[in-house]
Amino acid sequence: MYQLTERRFQKVEHILEDYRNQLILNGCFYAPSFEGEMRSSLNLGYQTLKDIVRDIVKKHSRYRLVALYYMQFMNAPGPVSEFQKYLDAEYSSLGLSRLKEEDRKLFWEKQIDQLRKSSDSYDDGFSDFVEETES
Repeated sequence: MYQLTERRFQKVEHILEDYRNQLILNGCFYAPSFEGEMRSSLNLGYQTLKDIVRDIVKKHSRYRLVALYYMQFMNAPGPVSEFQKYLDAEYSSLGLSRLKEEDRKLFWEKQIDQLRKSSDSYDDGFSDFVEETES
């Protein structure tokens, strides 16, 4: 199994940060673009990238949601078998099921909301309006 070594991490940290910011701002990102950028930066194939993404979930909490989002949405019919146990563990930790569409929607709403609350770079565009009208 390939791992995201420190050297590899340094090559892709800016990509991970960019897609993390997309999750914060948009609540989503285009998984095939993420895959293409990661594969190109690390010069690796699809199977190896799966190992790298699983390693991100385990070792890089800041980018955990980026990796999970890729796992969930990179394949139109649904997550590939190698990712299912990781997703199942995440969903079940909130008492949800990856197999139910309502649960998937709720899971991502909660996760994105928590990510936004934990990020000081998120601006919903509403806070300034509230402050201006209260003055």
